[in-house]
Amino acid sequence: MDNAEKIDKLTKMISNSNNIVCMLGIGMGMECGLPNRWSNEEAYRVEREYKYSPEEIYSTVFFNTRTELFYEYYKKECLRLDYTPSVAYDALLRLEATGKLRACITHNIQSMAVKAGLSNVIELHGSIHDNKCPKCGKRYSAEYMRDAVGVPLCEDCKAPIRPLVKLQGEQIRNDRMTEAANVSAEADMIMVLGINLNHPMVKTFTNYYTGSRLVLVTKNEHFTDKNADLCIHDEVKKILPLVI
Repeated sequence: MDNAEKIDKLTKMISNSNNIVCMLGIGMGMECGLPNRWSNEEAYRVEREYKYSPEEIYSTVFFNTRTELFYEYYKKECLRLDYTPSVAYDALLRLEATGKLRACITHNIQSMAVKAGLSNVIELHGSIHDNKCPKCGKRYSAEYMRDAVGVPLCEDCKAPIRPLVKLQGEQIRNDRMTEAANVSAEADMIMVLGINLNHPMVKTFTNYYTGSRLVLVTKNEHFTDKNADLCIHDEVKKILPLVI
């Protein structure tokens, strides 16, 4: 089956579905220009520049014990506010407008789906736009965090502000896990976009899915591709606008 036939099949699958869940992977962010912070190349660069691995710096231990270096890394590598959603997100917005798209599940912390205007987005790892003082509970924007000199401090109690993102060593919030599991179990179609089926997020929630419309759209091939009911190897931003 060539790509044209696959696109035609995907169009029909969407047409015949009324409860679609999309799982948005790192590839979706990369199509917007965001770097893959966990790639080998980035890991080597970070170790050269910061003298620690990304996993070490992006952790609760580092936040609590080396707060200045944590924020040097976080503000430069994670607070990416100058990127805009790709046309793939525009397509998802059109799908949501039809009433067919139930939810998007993502581990992206840059909130691209929310920025695009999608309404039901389950951000498993939280968002860079959600920041809180651990002492008084006052909330702060990503722009405040980015523009702060050194460690961002609460205006009222001067405590280091905590980004409400999942750091290494922390668990995903239970309410987000439950919501993602529930929408996956109730879906009549799941589209996995910009990520392979072996990713922990995908493996976890496709376990709850009992339908026969598991669609994978991703650029790179993987040995688990055979588990999809339909697999298209291409950029998500090229495929979704053709079918929605």
